[in-house]
Amino acid sequence: MCALVNAKDKAPPALLQIARSTQDALFTELSGDFMIFLEGGQRLATNALYEFANAVNLDPEVDLIYGDEDTCSASGKRSNPFHKPAWSPDYLESFNYIGFPACFRSTVASACRDYGCIYDMVLQFTERTTRIQHVGKVLGHGSQQVHDDARLERTSVNNVVALQRRLSRTGRNGMVREHELHRGCYDIKLELSGVPLVSIIIPTAGKTVYVDGHGVDLIVNIIEQITSRSTYKNIEIIVVDNGDLSGRQQQTLTKKGCKKITFSDPVFNISKKLNLGASIASGELFLLMNDDIEILTPDWIERMIEHFEKPHVGVVGAKLLYPDGRTQHVGVVHNSGNPDHVRRLFPSNEAGYYFSTYGVRNYMAVTGAVMMTTSELYRAVGGYSEELAVSYNDADFCLKVRETGRWIVYAPKVELTHMESQSRVASADMGEVAWYHKRWAAHTVSDPYYNERFLTVASPTFEPCVNRRVL
Repeated sequence: MCALVNAKDKAPPALLQIARSTQDALFTELSGDFMIFLEGGQRLATNALYEFANAVNLDPEVDLIYGDEDTCSASGKRSNPFHKPAWSPDYLESFNYIGFPACFRSTVASACRDYGCIYDMVLQFTERTTRIQHVGKVLGHGSQQVHDDARLERTSVNNVVALQRRLSRTGRNGMVREHELHRGCYDIKLELSGVPLVSIIIPTAGKTVYVDGHGVDLIVNIIEQITSRSTYKNIEIIVVDNGDLSGRQQQTLTKKGCKKITFSDPVFNISKKLNLGASIASGELFLLMNDDIEILTPDWIERMIEHFEKPHVGVVGAKLLYPDGRTQHVGVVHNSGNPDHVRRLFPSNEAGYYFSTYGVRNYMAVTGAVMMTTSELYRAVGGYSEELAVSYNDADFCLKVRETGRWIVYAPKVELTHMESQSRVASADMGEVAWYHKRWAAHTVSDPYYNERFLTVASPTFEPCVNRRVL
């Protein structure tokens, strides 16, 4: 049995002053095993209750089932479909992506009585259970709401307080604020509980490239930027060269106190180079990065480390931009079993698809161009797979980490420039691609964080469409 409950926004002062007796009465009167919250203007799709019941029949232990949603006008025209990812704990701290429609087990919800808004309740609920399922169908329709500044402000205040309470319950200290450009998206900036040593591992070929007509010595440039622009100082820099650095380059590395190790194998293999660098690293955290990077946010290292304050996180990736400011990397998804960057070459200041660019998100993988993980986890999964000398080695590493039960996180507040050419034609070693597919085909046939049926796949831009499935 499922009960439907009307939900309304609470005024800000009422967030912690809601009459406990009112909420007690609400849960006491409910006799259903599950409950669904409805706000004014929302309605369930005709198949919603069937889909929720079907999910419970398939998994009687499930505690929360949520579906996709869209907007319906007074004339019945549907628009703005939100095709949601599978359970994403870090995305939930950007905004209440679970939203509507969602079906909550009443016994778990009853333990979350001291809540001030639905977002607050959802945060508390998901701290009590991970038995959460997503139904990838539009099961709810919202109304097109008239812009109301007072209501938006009230919702914003409630949501900020809900997230602040979340930090308190989970033992984290920090500040929550709503994004200055994209209302409804929230940023959590933590005070780090410690200052771990970070080993920055940079493989290099010692090249000079030309950007806007100016020559840039890549390894010298990134070392200078790390040491002069970064606000986090407990680092060691490990450079893995090919044995052919110039005298000036060698002098710079020595002056900056870098560790150096030479890759002497005549056959190029980026995975071997990274593993070689890791073999002499002493840090609690490893930061793997290309040499063709420029730093845009001085606290970039802190904004990566803060995600490891959450024990479930295994890998953190950055927001990478081309030199012209357009997006190069804001997450990696799998389409037809192949990893690909989402929303590549879009404006860097756009929100993305339901804050896909500006909100913290979970993905199956992030690029290895800038990637942080723990040294313990890196060694536990065997580092980078050396069978993948060129192709898919970063995605392979992320999938190995996911096998341990850890999550992959995209951190949008870590903004860096990646000088990779926009016009470069992506190429892959087909032997390595075959190896990757043989190893991971069962895991990548359907990406839990990207709807391959109703979102564009070539390339994955998060734009709604209807694709013919290849069976």
